[in-house]
Amino acid sequence: MAGENPQTTLPPVPREPLIDSRGGMSSQWERWLQQIQRVLSFTGGVAWAIINKTSSRLDDIETRTHAMLQSILGWVSGADTVQNKHISNANGKKWEDHVDIVDGNPHGTDWDMIEGTTSEIPFNVATPGDTNSEGYARWNEADHCLEYVSGLGNIVQIGQEQWGIGVNKIGSTAVDGKCVYASGVQGNRLTFLYADARDGAKCSFVGVVTSPINNNQEGPITTFGLVRGLDTSGWAAGTKLYIAADATGTMTSTAPSAPNYRIWVATVVVSNPSVGEIFVSPRIDFADGITFHSLDILTQLTAATAVIGTSVNNTTFEADGTAVFNGAATVWKDVMFPMAPPKTTGAGNPTLVTYNGNLRGYSFAVNDVHDFDPQEMEHDSKVGSTATFHVHWLSRSNDGTDRAVKWELEYDLEPGTGALPVTVTTSIEVVIPAGSAVNTVHRTDISTFSITAIARLVGARIKRIASAGTAPSVDPVLRALHFHYELDTVGSRQITTK
Repeated sequence: MAGENPQTTLPPVPREPLIDSRGGMSSQWERWLQQIQRVLSFTGGVAWAIINKTSSRLDDIETRTHAMLQSILGWVSGADTVQNKHISNANGKKWEDHVDIVDGNPHGTDWDMIEGTTSEIPFNVATPGDTNSEGYARWNEADHCLEYVSGLGNIVQIGQEQWGIGVNKIGSTAVDGKCVYASGVQGNRLTFLYADARDGAKCSFVGVVTSPINNNQEGPITTFGLVRGLDTSGWAAGTKLYIAADATGTMTSTAPSAPNYRIWVATVVVSNPSVGEIFVSPRIDFADGITFHSLDILTQLTAATAVIGTSVNNTTFEADGTAVFNGAATVWKDVMFPMAPPKTTGAGNPTLVTYNGNLRGYSFAVNDVHDFDPQEMEHDSKVGSTATFHVHWLSRSNDGTDRAVKWELEYDLEPGTGALPVTVTTSIEVVIPAGSAVNTVHRTDISTFSITAIARLVGARIKRIASAGTAPSVDPVLRALHFHYELDTVGSRQITTK
């Protein structure tokens, strides 16, 4: 313009973005460039037409224009100040408007997230980094997840493992691959000691040491996920690992037997002496059964049926609470016929004698008989099983030759009301070897019978009869008559039936 003094000083660089919301150059930058044009015109510089393009985007400005501005304003391509963020294709970056960024890189980038409107962060999947310094993150192509370096000796796969920091209170270095339990608290950290399957408190809150941890120092403990870099050569892939019952934190492929706890800590994923891997996920091993060292029930234990034992040999608690014994779980009991005084006196009755100090019992001469009061077949009897009568008696002589005693048993089983019991008579002869000691005890099974019902009376009498062999010089003493029976319940649900 005529009469106007040419501008000879550089105007300040505008602070607002170069490109406005419509995609064109902002008004402040247009005025600034006009002022620069006056300076250039005065000095015979570059024509205004080079850069004055209506609504042009930065991508249309030639690289030499940028070089010119560097020369005029002292801009550099690699270390501009915060005040001088600028257009640049340095390091292959894209030219675009900039705001302050946090990574110290003043140059352009095609990451929209550095401007505070982050929608995603792309990681290099094809060639991920390998820097193992604390705070670095990268893509793990093998596990298809992000991972970061904790700085405690472990690299964490995000979303595929869980871990925490614990303080070693073992008294020595905690070895990686050992199993530990939370033993207390120090500051804002849990402390740990080696786990032990012998103690429920030492195997119920456990994890695996992920990297060696010095005594009284903090380190990583994995509670879920892969632990790598172990010697797993002693186990095949797929092997279950349990807490050992020895307070060393060792994991073993042999499940501890009762009364120890069976805690399945991990499974071997890779069998290798140096780069072995295990997958940690502590739990009770339901596949091998549950062992309770102690069990507290605050109210009641409820189940339709509860079976303790195998499918064949077990004790079953049925829905109404009745205990039933099956297979080898059945047990034996005795019904004793008391040796009351004989019901009659005189010939044919046993004689009360003293034997073995001041103990007294009834001696039986040949043809002596003793009648017993009937006994009831107990309500816990197993119907259909076989019971056995037997007698306890003493041989009281010390003869130089073999002697013989013969017992005869007569008994009946009550069949029920309205029927007469059927009487059974049986006998057995027992040889007393020559030179047997005085008062030698004999237990003689004399007969068996089938239990057809419960709550029925069993009557019995015992008689000594003449034997085929030579009788002893001193009559034997009968101590007891009774029968053994098998039981399969604790009592019965009904008075006369099971």
